[in-house]
Amino acid sequence: MGDLATGEPLGQPMTGLAGEVRAGAVGLVDGRVVVAAGGDGATVGTWDADTGEQTGAYAFPAGVRRLSMAPDGRLVVGFGSDIAVLDHA
Repeated sequence: MGDLATGEPLGQPMTGLAGEVRAGAVGLVDGRVVVAAGGDGATVGTWDADTGEQTGAYAFPAGVRRLSMAPDGRLVVGFGSDIAVLDHA
């Protein structure tokens, strides 16, 4: 992650996805900032923004094109011509 104003790195790089990141989202889950990124064509990973620890990895049957975090912390994933909503529970 990086500082949006300066572009300077903040903490260690988040690892776990291979290939190009094509979509990203940030949101709150249980009061913690979570970062989600879609890369590797059809894979989405989630990370705790404070620790950099990967908290999830999800595979989809088609390329991930869009990501969003709903106000309640669910991750919305647009892949191929479909949409999935992932609950963090």
